[in-house]
Amino acid sequence: MLPITKRYVPILRFFARNRPLKVRFIASVDSSVRTGTNQQDKDDTVHDKKSLEAQSTSNAIKGKIQPDEDSRINKNAIRADHKLVLSKLAFDLEESEVKKAFEPIGGVVSVSIARNPKTGKSRGYGTMIFQTAELAKRASIEMQGLVLHNKPIITRVKSEMRYEGIKSKKYDILHIKNLPYEMTNEDLLKLFAPYEALRSGIAKAPITRKNLGYGYVRFSSANSAYRALLKTRDLKFHDRRLKIAFAEPKPHNYRFIV
Repeated sequence: MLPITKRYVPILRFFARNRPLKVRFIASVDSSVRTGTNQQDKDDTVHDKKSLEAQSTSNAIKGKIQPDEDSRINKNAIRADHKLVLSKLAFDLEESEVKKAFEPIGGVVSVSIARNPKTGKSRGYGTMIFQTAELAKRASIEMQGLVLHNKPIITRVKSEMRYEGIKSKKYDILHIKNLPYEMTNEDLLKLFAPYEALRSGIAKAPITRKNLGYGYVRFSSANSAYRALLKTRDLKFHDRRLKIAFAEPKPHNYRFIV
């Protein structure tokens, strides 16, 4: 019987010959597994990175939208006839100084001066909010030309700025848009009857005769139409806010409608 050492020599030689192969195979397997793991780690890293970027983008968007929505709500809550627009302001004028100057009027809710977001320097104009429209109107009259820091300011009520320069476009016919489709000529005339409206006409499709959503109202004079334009700037019918403006003079003078 061969000694143990001699008996296992062939087996040891066999393993010795095949060990490099096995080692290489195992190495290759380990390498592939390691490569797959690295690839998976990379995919997970990219996925996590994208998720973080998406989350940060979402948060950034939310951060941007929320103030805009809040400011939009606040702006809508403030009526234009409560807001006073200030212009020709001295560039070193502060909000506290403006508020103090308007103390004799009273009812000041807030004062804001437009500023450069980077430098913080004044842009030379701003706004004031008053508790009532009467106070804003009074401030626009009594504080017109008030000298602050050796410079006279200009004050205008926001709602009145909407129709500045419109007197030169006076016409005895108003163009009414955003009409409800169920509205009739009688309904339209009834809305403007208190302002000396004579006739009204709603544009209709030539074949179906359906309401096209706009029409015209003729008044006794251009001044009556202008007064109606000022008084009905927030007019609504069936929860729809009407868009009102002077009609453009036409050669046919809208005779086919009004």
